[in-house]
Amino acid sequence: GTQLFTMKGDGKAVAEGQTPAGDEPCLKVKIKGGQEACLDIRTEYEIDRRHLPDLHKAVKDQYEQVILRPAVIRATKNRATVMIADAIYADETQVALEKAVEDELLKDDDLKRAGIIIHSFIIEGVHLDPKYENEVKEKAIAQQTRLKEIELAAAAQETAKRTAAQAQAQVEQARANADAAKIGKV
Repeated sequence: GTQLFTMKGDGKAVAEGQTPAGDEPCLKVKIKGGQEACLDIRTEYEIDRRHLPDLHKAVKDQYEQVILRPAVIRATKNRATVMIADAIYADETQVALEKAVEDELLKDDDLKRAGIIIHSFIIEGVHLDPKYENEVKEKAIAQQTRLKEIELAAAAQETAKRTAAQAQAQVEQARANADAAKIGKV
């Protein structure tokens, strides 16, 4: 059946050597700009039954540590190291990173040989240095506020255009009524 491999824990807990029960520490990745990001990741997978005897003979029950973990780390680092901290917080970029890592895992020869089938790869959280994390969050909030203001301005312009069009239609209607009245008098 489907199994779960996780690496999670906030940066502070990992620095102090603490991780949630049953979990490995988060995956530390050096991203563009020299920042170190700590990624909470979750990988859902299953083992192809045809490969199970060979897998058990080769690594017994250590397949997560020997085969899956290195593949996940390699694929994540390949994709995340080229990103900047601001981008890794953006939802669209994070989803694109998840998809890219998942695609790389699906193509991984070591996983294919071992019969490990990847179902999904998800980044559940991103942790940076707390000072820098606050700065990134404030920047993201400011950007969202700017986008909201732009949307509100566009909506106001659209409302103004509609109001102007309605006023123009009323003026045209009044002219048509006045012209009809003149024709009636003549």
